Amino acid sequence: MNPKKYFATYPHLLLLSILWMIVQSALLMYHNINTSGEALRIIREATYLNNGEPFSNPIYFTYLTEILLTTLSLMIGKVFWLNYIVHLMFNIVALHAFYHLIVNILQSQKLALVGCLLLLICIPYQLYNTFIYTESVFFSLSIVYTFLLFRKGNRTGGWLATTILVLILLCLTRPSGMFFVAATIVYGFFRAKDMAWWLKTIVFGLPTILLLILINAGMQSGGGINIIEPFLREHVICDAPKQTSPVALQLSDNTHSLYGLMYYITHNFTHFLGLAMEKSIAFFGLIRPWNSTLHNILLAAFFYPLFALTILSLIRKKISGFMLFAIALIVINWIFVLFSCDEWHNRFFMLLTPFIILMALHFFSNKNISKRA
Repeated sequence: MNPKKYFATYPHLLLLSILWMIVQSALLMYHNINTSGEALRIIREATYLNNGEPFSNPIYFTYLTEILLTTLSLMIGKVFWLNYIVHLMFNIVALHAFYHLIVNILQSQKLALVGCLLLLICIPYQLYNTFIYTESVFFSLSIVYTFLLFRKGNRTGGWLATTILVLILLCLTRPSGMFFVAATIVYGFFRAKDMAWWLKTIVFGLPTILLLILINAGMQSGGGINIIEPFLREHVICDAPKQTSPVALQLSDNTHSLYGLMYYITHNFTHFLGLAMEKSIAFFGLIRPWNSTLHNILLAAFFYPLFALTILSLIRKKISGFMLFAIALIVINWIFVLFSCDEWHNRFFMLLTPFIILMALHFFSNKNISKRA
């Protein structure tokens, strides 16, 4: 489809693309390209790669996408405009994919326009385009993958290959790409209603076992990551311990494993439960004491109504395949925070923004109204 015909068919996308350019230009002027924080690790590993040296830890293969971009930037001359331009390319593709995803799910171009506008004005989400972090590409790929997974029409070999390729890229951009694998397994398990239970167990059980093995291997890789540290010093927010010295806990000899984590939970359940409550409030509440009052008010004003509409959608509507997938993704990310810690600026939660927007918009759709409504 040529651009003229494309924008004639979807006129909202022309307006959205213009607004997208305005938002991204304003963010760049205000914030510039950020090379601090996690970017320092990406730049360090890219320098190793540029010098023909191995990564400091194999875990960085799961950050490969941004590291490769940064390696090319370093070859050009320590100018990170390449990262930024690629971030923007992925971001605009993801915006269009999000529009089509909403149209496919809710069958409404007006709701698709509203959803994309909400995503554009979510500045904490869009701001990561200016960071030399993995989030920008990861956020965009997550939308593209979801669009492909729920794409209408014939499911051809080309569609399958593209969908799998994007899923692989997700897993090579951040370790949490595995969460999309897990959410896809959950979605596929419940969608395969006509498959015999034993065959379903094999087809979906084997990938689940493989996923757990990979997670366990990642936990044992080290790289400065101490799985039990968030519990020993009671990190609700990562790198912000509540305790200056470790608290007394019953731990196994091998703490860097799924077994060690489960041992801690089963032998210190009250301690785990208290931290889990605090982490849940931090994760879904989004409020941070170091943010300005205005920042916290804007976060609450944006997300809390979406939460309310999402809950109402789950009550009033039949659970669609997309909503099942989104719920699985939210729960998996939440569990990850419970088993580790939350992030200073809600980076872990921001990934879920487009999914929560779409679930909230489901409330205004005339589709799939259940008898309870």
